[in-house]
Amino acid sequence: PVTIFTWTKLKVIFNNSVAYYYVNDVLIATHTSNIPAGDNIAPAYAIIKTAGIVARTFQVDYSTIDIKYSTPR
Repeated sequence: PVTIFTWTKLKVIFNNSVAYYYVNDVLIATHTSNIPAGDNIAPAYAIIKTAGIVARTFQVDYSTIDIKYSTPR
């Protein structure tokens, strides 16, 4: 779980058939449907509130994308 006022490391590793989601280097979910095909990858950041009326904010300290292609480009 994500805790307020602490750093949280989020990571997604995927290929054309599976996506692995990590929080602080712990695997929390594996998905095999709706995986982007080819080079259709782009980071997006959002908070989705499901309850309450108090405004929330978050900060992204850094973001990287490391793409390892199976064939030369």
